[in-house]
Amino acid sequence: MLTRGFEVLTKVSQRLANKISNLGLLEPPPDPHVRLVEWPVPRLPRPDVNAPEREAFRTEDASSSTLEADCFNPGGAAVQCGTDLFRLYMRHKIVDANLSLNHCSYRLSVLEQLAKHKLRYLKQLETVAEKLEDSPRYVALVQSVLGRQMVRIKLGSESFVVTLRERLPLADKIRPNCKVGIRFTPTGGMEIYRVFPDVQDPLVALMLVQKDTESTYEMIGGLERQIREIKEVVELPILHPELFTSLGISQPKGVLLYGPPGTGKTMLARAVAHHTKCAFFKLSGTELVQKYIGEGARLMRELFILARQKAPSIIFLDEVDSIGTKRSDGGGGSHSSGGGSSCERTMIELLNQVDGFEPAENIKVILATNRIDTLDEALIRPGRVDRKIFFRRPTWTAGLTFCASTPDG
Repeated sequence: MLTRGFEVLTKVSQRLANKISNLGLLEPPPDPHVRLVEWPVPRLPRPDVNAPEREAFRTEDASSSTLEADCFNPGGAAVQCGTDLFRLYMRHKIVDANLSLNHCSYRLSVLEQLAKHKLRYLKQLETVAEKLEDSPRYVALVQSVLGRQMVRIKLGSESFVVTLRERLPLADKIRPNCKVGIRFTPTGGMEIYRVFPDVQDPLVALMLVQKDTESTYEMIGGLERQIREIKEVVELPILHPELFTSLGISQPKGVLLYGPPGTGKTMLARAVAHHTKCAFFKLSGTELVQKYIGEGARLMRELFILARQKAPSIIFLDEVDSIGTKRSDGGGGSHSSGGGSSCERTMIELLNQVDGFEPAENIKVILATNRIDTLDEALIRPGRVDRKIFFRRPTWTAGLTFCASTPDG
C-alpha cells in the first residue's frame, strides 16, 4: 500500500507543478484593458492530528482515486488535499521510524550475542593462561596410606611422602595401588589434586582364565608325590587357612615346578585351580617382555592388583626363566645389570609383589621352568618360593599309569 501511495503522491505532485507552470506561461489577452491577476497560493492550515482519517485512505484503490479527485476538483479542495498529503507524509515517516527501530533492535540483539560469545572466549583464554602459568602436573602411584594425613607415593623411580590437606574431599578415595594427580605448590611441596579411576589393562584382563579348567587330580597319573606336595603348599592354605593361624606359622607364598618339558607341570597347575575354585591367572614370561622399558613391570603390578581384587587367586607364571635369569655385574645384552633391562625390572617387581610390604596371603604364585639353573637366587629363595617340586620323565610304570588315567588313554 505504501508503494502505491508513493506513486500517487508522485503523480499528483507532477500534475500540480505542470498546472502552476502553465498558469505563469499564458499569453496576455488581446485586450490591453484586461489585467492578469496572480494566482493566489493557498496557505495550508495546520492539520488536526486528533481528527479521524478520511474513509478514502482505508484501501489502496479508494485512496488513490479520491486523492486525484480532490486535487483536481474545479470546485477547489486544495486545503483538504494538502492535509491528506501531510498525513500521508507523516504516515510514511512513522513507518520509516518503526523500520529503523526494528533494525536497531535487531542490531542490538546481534551485538549482545557477540558480546556473550566474546566473554566466553575470554574466559577460555583465562583458563588456558592459568593452566600455562600453573606448575607441572604428574601421575603417581599410591604405595601406602600412612594414616589420615600422609600418603606415600611413587613418582617415576623415586618415592615421596605427601601430606593431605585437612579438607581434601578426595581423602576417602585414596587407597593403595591407585593413581593420583600430583602438582607442586609455590612453597616447593607436593599436593594431591585428583584421584584417577581404575583402568584395567586389556592384556591383564586376558590373563584371567574365565572358563573353569576341567583338569583334575584323577586325570594325572604317575605324579602322586608332586600332587601331595602341591596340595600342602597351595591347596591347603586356601581351603583351610585356620590351620596355619592356629599353629602360628605363615602361609607358603609360592611354589616352583621345574623339570623337562612335557612332564605335566601346566596340567597340575590347572588341576589345582579346579579343586580350589579360585580365580586362575595364566601367563607366560614372554608376555612380560615388552618393547618399552617399564611396561613389563607395570603389567606385573596390575596383575597382582587384579589378583587381590579377585582373591583368593592363583597366578601361574610359565617359562619364568625368560624374566628371572641371574643378574651379572657387567656386560651388555638384554639381561645386563644396572636397572636398565626391562626383564630385570619385571623380575624386581615380581619380587616386591610376592614378598613386599603389601600382604599377599590369599594369592599363591606357581612358577614353572625348564631351566632352574638359570634362575636368580633372589627369586627362588625361601620366603618367596617355599617349595621346589621336581618333575622327572615318567618311568615305564608311570607311563602306563598316566595312559590309564587320561580320558584318551
